[in-house]
Amino acid sequence: MKDIRALLTLFFSVSLFSCTSDDADSQVELFLSDTIRQTLQFDETNLIVQISVNGGVDQTFEIDTSQSTNVMVTGILPEEQNSIRIVWIEVVDGRNVEISQQTQDFIANGNTIIDAQHDYSLYDYDNDSITNFDERLADTCVWSLSDQCEAGDLPTNPLENLLVNGNFSNLNANWFVSGENANFLEGEYCLTSLSSATNAFQSQIGYSEGIQLEGGRNYVYAFDIKADQPASAVAVVNGVPNTNIVNQHVSVSTSYERKMIQFPTFRSWPDARLLINIGDSPSVRFCFDNISLSFEE
Repeated sequence: MKDIRALLTLFFSVSLFSCTSDDADSQVELFLSDTIRQTLQFDETNLIVQISVNGGVDQTFEIDTSQSTNVMVTGILPEEQNSIRIVWIEVVDGRNVEISQQTQDFIANGNTIIDAQHDYSLYDYDNDSITNFDERLADTCVWSLSDQCEAGDLPTNPLENLLVNGNFSNLNANWFVSGENANFLEGEYCLTSLSSATNAFQSQIGYSEGIQLEGGRNYVYAFDIKADQPASAVAVVNGVPNTNIVNQHVSVSTSYERKMIQFPTFRSWPDARLLINIGDSPSVRFCFDNISLSFEE
């Protein structure tokens, strides 16, 4: 099973290229690999970093996560000891959600790698012992210390399920699986992700029928999920042919949690496909219940 915090430590790296003048800005290059960008599902144009050097004021940059980005940072002292603090922020529905922080001391000697671990514990604004980062992945309701969201900001429970047998009352009718030891038990469906899986799509549960999505609607894809150990899964809605409508990672705990993913359609899809991919967590047993897809009136 991949550890998402280890991925952040590995892939969120910053290189500093210092200028020769004390007065000059220093170029900071922010690297965001495709792997970590897909894991976090950041909006490609709405990721923000706040950088403070040597205890100075925050310098804020909006970055494009589709490519490496250079920003010019003030206050770095060439050939001297410096300290840097980087706060990573995702913009969700127009609100800033602070998710992690890096701090590190370094000598600005032309090419210093900032590879400090990310600290998530600072950002738990609703004091429920679950960090903003984990809550954001689970699509729960937290924004920032000064901007608490209301219950009405979350997607509403769907009124009419467009899927058949989403509660598995008719065993596994209308559903297919790719995994090991799949079985129905008391209205839920469980399977173990393939031990050989190296990509999320290599183990999955999916709806066996095509789904017609109408353009100009807001849909809600929801399901209950748990696993025999903390894990991750990917909720997927694909338009045919080969168009990704939803591809959102969610954290999975050892007790059932309700995941709700809201998405708009800007065109009609006569034959969309719905999946939950679990191959990122090989040899982990997952259980599912109450899978639904609906649109908001």
